[in-house]
Amino acid sequence: MSGKVAKINGGAPTTLDAAVVLGAAVWEGGIPSPSLLRRALHGASLVLSGQARLLIASGSIGFFPPSEASVIRRLALEKGVPDENIFVEERSRNTVENALFCGELMNANGWLSAWIVSDRYHLLRAVTLFRYLGIQAKGSAPDLYGCGTPRARWYYLHARELLALPSSLIKIRLLRSRIGEKECVTPTGR
Repeated sequence: MSGKVAKINGGAPTTLDAAVVLGAAVWEGGIPSPSLLRRALHGASLVLSGQARLLIASGSIGFFPPSEASVIRRLALEKGVPDENIFVEERSRNTVENALFCGELMNANGWLSAWIVSDRYHLLRAVTLFRYLGIQAKGSAPDLYGCGTPRARWYYLHARELLALPSSLIKIRLLRSRIGEKECVTPTGR
């Protein structure tokens, strides 16, 4: 999708408010996993090509610091995305929280539409969760040419995501009612 201007419902070229880059593992020493690197660079390309106005980096600290969001931010800055166009959400530990906390940030700032950037197997569930929260979401996955992941692993990942979708919808509904719609996330890391 990089380098092409998006068209929604066959209409005129569209720029969405945000490219929301969902986190993945950070390895020891702050090194991005191949998945995180692909996602971050793809999200940055959506902003730099004019398909998104800003980038939201999402993800907390996993097994190794720093946070997934801060690594995404660093990679986007290195790629050339202006600092003022990058927002960081560092509370989310999973896909449900990615959607919930980024949705709060978007609603608080009046941003209505977003590219959800993740690997292809993950997009159905991620986009569904963002749409459940009222975000006009479209999925955008980086190319995987040469990634070397065995085909059986991709089948497993797709199956896992399909099985996780119903429980994720229940979780987001419960979390949303527990947290309430008044609390919002403020941009950090700028």
